[in-house]
Amino acid sequence: MAMDSGDCGWSRRVPAARSGWNWGGNLFANQQNLRVDSLDGGAPPMVVSAGFNLATDGADGWLDANSDLLNAEADLEPMAVCAGCPFVHRLGPASQAIDRGRAFGPRFSDQRGEDFPRGVDLDDQRYPNDPGSGGSDIGAVEMQTPPVVIDAVFSDRFSGPE
Repeated sequence: MAMDSGDCGWSRRVPAARSGWNWGGNLFANQQNLRVDSLDGGAPPMVVSAGFNLATDGADGWLDANSDLLNAEADLEPMAVCAGCPFVHRLGPASQAIDRGRAFGPRFSDQRGEDFPRGVDLDDQRYPNDPGSGGSDIGAVEMQTPPVVIDAVFSDRFSGPE
């Protein structure tokens, strides 16, 4: 996987021996351009969407499974050290990735390790699961507890006019 600085987008370059990619459960945020090509300059590999991907744009037609979310809201928090894993983007409370993915094995924890399992299914009234999703989040980090949302109306601790 490599960033392609020429177009400020996300690209994947594959060796000639590899015929394709099977993408599932990935989050592509603010990419501007999703591009796949070969390392040897040959024909681009075949890309098959396994579903449950999220892209904040149209993903240039690469993500075509019914469960893929295109032009979606990622709502990523700023990159930070989280639970010892350097530099991750946690999902914000408005992210459409929450509970709409699927845990693709064999690893059933997020990138932070065994203490952070996949498939933490939050309240379905607020974060409904997509059919077949199982309640995992899309992307590398699983939200473990519901986010705390502060209502701006009550942020003054109920103080009235003086």
